[in-house]
Amino acid sequence: MCPAPLRGLTILDSQVRVALFAEWDLDAPGGLRTTTAGLVDHSPDDIHVIPYLNQPGFSSLLRVNELIARLQRQRIELIHIASCGHVALLALLLAAKLHLPLVGSFDLDSLTTTALRRRYLRTLSEVCHKILVSSACAHETLRRLTDPANVAAWRPGVDIETFTPRKRSASLREQWQVSPDRAAVIHAGTLSEEHGVWRLLSLELELRRTRPMHRLIVAGDGPALMRLRYKCPHAIFLGHVPDSQMPELLASADVFVSTSERQSTHHAVLEAQACGLPVVVMAKGAARERTTTDAAIVCRSDADFIVGTAALVRTEDRRASMGRAARQHALAQRWESGLAPLFAQYRALAASSRPVRPESISAVREHRVNS
Repeated sequence: MCPAPLRGLTILDSQVRVALFAEWDLDAPGGLRTTTAGLVDHSPDDIHVIPYLNQPGFSSLLRVNELIARLQRQRIELIHIASCGHVALLALLLAAKLHLPLVGSFDLDSLTTTALRRRYLRTLSEVCHKILVSSACAHETLRRLTDPANVAAWRPGVDIETFTPRKRSASLREQWQVSPDRAAVIHAGTLSEEHGVWRLLSLELELRRTRPMHRLIVAGDGPALMRLRYKCPHAIFLGHVPDSQMPELLASADVFVSTSERQSTHHAVLEAQACGLPVVVMAKGAARERTTTDAAIVCRSDADFIVGTAALVRTEDRRASMGRAARQHALAQRWESGLAPLFAQYRALAASSRPVRPESISAVREHRVNS
């Protein structure tokens, strides 16, 4: 006979309180800002994610005592490290002093370029109780470096009410001088070599040579911006675009191109699809994991990237049908479902280390005797 459910068992706090350690500048382009907002805005009632933003550099290590007091005051039960630099060292030190469990989510692209960095990643993986990855390719990379049992997957999401085809702006398209016969091809992201920026340059030069009617729109900043401006005089460069303007920007375009082959979250690919755009992505990396065959052209080479984009630019009907499929795909990519595995890891780790009040222990003993 099964014992009756325990009643009157109280824990120190039924809400799991998580400290998310990240770099200070969440306004910089990249997935960390979007992921942090997703964790904070879409956490369930029993989980409270508190961002701990720290300046990069060793100066943050001077604040250890101050941060210990803050962590204790806010009754933090778990630390999530979302940085692999000095902030990670700070979080490791705090977790050791307070005996708190650790989860980590790191930029694997920057940590696997050299043997020394791979050794550092392996060390981080051994210290953390769980390493969280957002793509299958990132999962495979970590499986070769650490115990696969320590790796847990989650999926990034998209706010389908914020990113929607309804944000399409006729006035913005008029500024761009685009129309159904002259497609707006948009790229959003960091303009750097590691993000495949020269693939974008090759695309624009070849489209200009073969002359399908189009306008390249580039949203983002980076070290390659000035050279791109010089090489692509017909493109529109918007520089850094505030988050509040991105939905209208994406919805007003016709095709989204992602040049990156990184193992990152690729939020922009999801956001573009939510706005009803077909996407062109590379087969290598995680971007292809954010889409579906009906909504994307997946390219194995730079030549495929150019040909696939040109085909969409030339065919309005195909753009429209793939755009509808993209929106349908995005509707199933809500934050709540994608973050569920991550929140499950929070709960499990907090439960394994959470102390129980003395009165709870007495209640357990009394229950066993009565049963």
